[in-house]
Amino acid sequence: MPLVVKDMVMVGTAGGEHGVRGLIDAFDVETGERRWRFCTVPGPGEFGNDTWSGDSWKTGGASIWISPSYDPELNLVYWGVGNPGPDWNPDVRLGDNLYSDSVVALDADTGKRKWHFQFTPHDVHDWDATQVTVLIDREDRGVGRKLLVTANRNGFIHMLDRETGECLKATQLVKQTWAARISGEGRPIRWPGMEPSAEGIEVYPAVAGGTNSTSISKPRPRETAARGPQQPVGVLPHAPVEGTASNGDERGISVEHRPGSCAMLTMSASHAGRCGGRAPPAIPR
Repeated sequence: MPLVVKDMVMVGTAGGEHGVRGLIDAFDVETGERRWRFCTVPGPGEFGNDTWSGDSWKTGGASIWISPSYDPELNLVYWGVGNPGPDWNPDVRLGDNLYSDSVVALDADTGKRKWHFQFTPHDVHDWDATQVTVLIDREDRGVGRKLLVTANRNGFIHMLDRETGECLKATQLVKQTWAARISGEGRPIRWPGMEPSAEGIEVYPAVAGGTNSTSISKPRPRETAARGPQQPVGVLPHAPVEGTASNGDERGISVEHRPGSCAMLTMSASHAGRCGGRAPPAIPR
């Protein structure tokens, strides 16, 4: 979906399952002339191209199919990027596969990347990161901070510094069985044996993800509270789960999960906690 910023209309491409190389274009609203282009799969000589094996970047997917968010003060546009392709045959695209399953912060005037953050490196489950990001300004340990919050299909919700891309918090949103924890840099540490196989595996969340294209919201003035419609990811009822900080510190985070319903996650923006540590306990099956 397009976004108009200043005198430009910006839009991405779909087709992540059809062998495209994703891109974002900005056009002059009066003349239709293209002002800039950003390729969501970097080519040879560009940063991130070495995260694709061989020529897999040519058909790497990473499409754009949801509108971005825009910060007029920073003049940055935040784009959520889709899955790498092919979805479930990762052997032909070894590597992290940037910028699939990422949020990229682009200068609105030039299309140059200021920073990126990848939620699911080398995605093997079709967990796009196209979810609309919520931009909030909050005080963090006595310092005013510009934040970005987004719920991801991989089952986690993230809080980032939207000026730098630093991962501040990552918390389990729904039942998930693929990641043991999130590292201090925000990188998921996978459990072994959760990749697609000829025999098949059971992994949570399912292909629809912990959430999908529907936006989250921020209803409370003193907290970063995110509400996102969840996908039914199991055939058995799921019990509510109470999550604590990844490193064992109380973070005041609670997640209530009912199949097919919304989940409410509250993350205190003023807490000093960082990304890292073990994920909250899995929801009983």
